[in-house]
Amino acid sequence: MTAPAYAASVPPLRIRVRWKIFSFLFGFGLIAYVQQRSLSVASYEMMPQLGLSQMQIGWLLWAFLLGYTALQFPGGVLGQRLGARMTFVVIGLLAVLATMTTPLAPAVLAGTGLFAVLLGLQLLLGVVQAPIFPVSAGVFETWFPPDKWPLVQGVQSMGLQLGAALTPPLIAWLMSSFGWQRALVWTALPPVALIGLWAWYGRDTPAQHPAVSSAELAELGAHANARVDSRISWRRLWSVLKNRDVLLLTVSYLCMNYVFYLLANWCFLYLVQERHITVLAGGWLASIPP
Repeated sequence: MTAPAYAASVPPLRIRVRWKIFSFLFGFGLIAYVQQRSLSVASYEMMPQLGLSQMQIGWLLWAFLLGYTALQFPGGVLGQRLGARMTFVVIGLLAVLATMTTPLAPAVLAGTGLFAVLLGLQLLLGVVQAPIFPVSAGVFETWFPPDKWPLVQGVQSMGLQLGAALTPPLIAWLMSSFGWQRALVWTALPPVALIGLWAWYGRDTPAQHPAVSSAELAELGAHANARVDSRISWRRLWSVLKNRDVLLLTVSYLCMNYVFYLLANWCFLYLVQERHITVLAGGWLASIPP
């Protein structure tokens, strides 16, 4: 067989559309953790420049977690009703707004007024990031066959942990080079490109996507045309809440997240303020898993 004939007989490698959709969700998860962890590193310069105390920084970090926790369930339901395509555009733009406004607010405000605005911005960031993973789970259910659900959920979890690990050295370097304001502005720029590409390429279901082949639709079967059922009844909700496995998983996740957020929010400040490690070295050390 001649080389040209052999090349013609081999079908071109084609990445399934669902994996391209997944790459967007991986990116949204990674960027979400960069945005939410940036403040804990930038606070090292924010405190002396803005006159904030460690207690006030703690309230800012608490405001994010309050919005993030409170809106996980209702945000996920609302996001599934709106559709993943619209949801990620809206929450992505609002997250960029909250991130960009944080370094700009000190130019026009100070004192109690500035702290109140920063508190509101962190609350907003938590609220708009809350639906990311619930809505992503709905996308996985629609775009992937059931045997792939554990895989995509696990890989997306790697994305958020990667974002949490990248943030301290990234923000520490940007802050040392350009100051904390520009460091936060730089973290808001990549999401804008991701949001634009998602608005152009993303779809709620495989059947709506013009690039999905008939073979890929056949692989997905009934999932290709179905959107996730977002209807919630009290009976259905109660059956989930009283499930023993769900309760045990919830308690274990609560314990894990307590340790995670304690270290993620305060490790960098502890290293540079109490151990007198340099900002750049503290950034790298804070990225090491506990």
